[in-house]
Amino acid sequence: MNAEKNQFDWARLIKRLFGAVCVAIGLALLSNLLPAIGDILGNSSTARDYRAIWAFGLCGLLLLAFGGVMLYNPDLLKE
Repeated sequence: MNAEKNQFDWARLIKRLFGAVCVAIGLALLSNLLPAIGDILGNSSTARDYRAIWAFGLCGLLLLAFGGVMLYNPDLLKE
């Protein structure tokens, strides 16, 4: 009768877990970036060092934002 309503939605759970993993990786990237900023700014640095800061920072922020959206609304990714 209402078997479809009572059935657990595994796809939503997997999408939420994927969002949680993205948030964790984004936080790890940003937390590892903070000590590196102090080291780079304290020493003589090259343009490659600044590009690394931007790359890690942007990747961390994008993963954090994507993971947050997936945790909030996992139906955005259609099957």
